[in-house]
Amino acid sequence: IKMNKSRKVGISILSFNNYNQIKNLLEAIFEQDLNGIILNVDILDSTTDDSTSKKINRFIKDKIFIRYIKIVNLDFSHGKTRQLAIERAINRKEEFLIFIVQDAIPISNQYVKNHINSHDLDPLVAIVFGKQVPYPNHSILTKATINSVFDSLSPNDEIVYHRKGSNQIGTYFNSNVNASYKLNHFINGNLKFESVDYAEDQKIAKLAIDLNYIKIYNPNCCVI
Repeated sequence: IKMNKSRKVGISILSFNNYNQIKNLLEAIFEQDLNGIILNVDILDSTTDDSTSKKINRFIKDKIFIRYIKIVNLDFSHGKTRQLAIERAINRKEEFLIFIVQDAIPISNQYVKNHINSHDLDPLVAIVFGKQVPYPNHSILTKATINSVFDSLSPNDEIVYHRKGSNQIGTYFNSNVNASYKLNHFINGNLKFESVDYAEDQKIAKLAIDLNYIKIYNPNCCVI
């Protein structure tokens, strides 16, 4: 799908400690093919208690499209914080918001565009989530677990559509380790993250499917 105009896209990274992981992720974002894309990045930090915040602020000081935001630990929940990220992106009039975690690294410089192109496949697409590949140093058990989950979703690494009435494996599965959302469906529809401590991604996937939106699994939106 050819992009004829600039698309406004946000990336939201939930972080806690571990400067090196966040730095590696940001460097991968810097390598993205952003031709035709206006990108903003929010780092939402749940009160890091090591030197990460100072190091990250030094690292991004001249990157005006990256913002580092501290959230008081008591106010942090996965659902509430991600809804905050959605609202920030809507206020910036962005079209899409990608969620990724600090220890996930896009394996391609087309990662952002692959998310956008997936949303463009159908106007009803509300959620796109991608493949996760285990790190080489993961244990054999961890590798097997991760691979089995994503192999079951699409054994041949093909794009899979999930919608109401579909009987595929993973109809309600979703992972905010690596997922994107079309913000218009939050503005004009009834999508909203619940203020829950965990499983907010599964809950909003079920909500989207029940509201007749489409969720897509695209293995090309891949992180390690």
